[in-house]
Amino acid sequence: MAGETKQHGASAEILGIILLGVAIFLGVALYSYHPSDPSFNVHHVGKEYPVHNIGGIVGAHAADLFVQQVLGIAAYLVPPGCAWIGLLVLFRMGLGAILVRAWGTLLLAFSFSVGLGTWLEKITIRG
Repeated sequence: MAGETKQHGASAEILGIILLGVAIFLGVALYSYHPSDPSFNVHHVGKEYPVHNIGGIVGAHAADLFVQQVLGIAAYLVPPGCAWIGLLVLFRMGLGAILVRAWGTLLLAFSFSVGLGTWLEKITIRG
């Protein structure tokens, strides 16, 4: 029994650390997002088209996916939400509480995206 608790605790800590790492990476990728970076919508080959994103080609694709395809400006809520859930996992909140907060964070991000989309006509991000 005691071994199972330690193993579960270790896996929860690893998951929390991974979530914090993802939050940091997404935060950096979104901060350094540039619309002309190679992504799902833009394809450049060669040295004359450098990647501006600090996260490299993976960061450019991730930022484009969140900003252009999924959430728009509300994508900037994903890293703090991911970090928050990672901290909840690290501090061993119950699974039910974590899932409720994760769904609430996702719902907030989508609601924020829809709200901004209806309130503002066009937002230009570094382009």
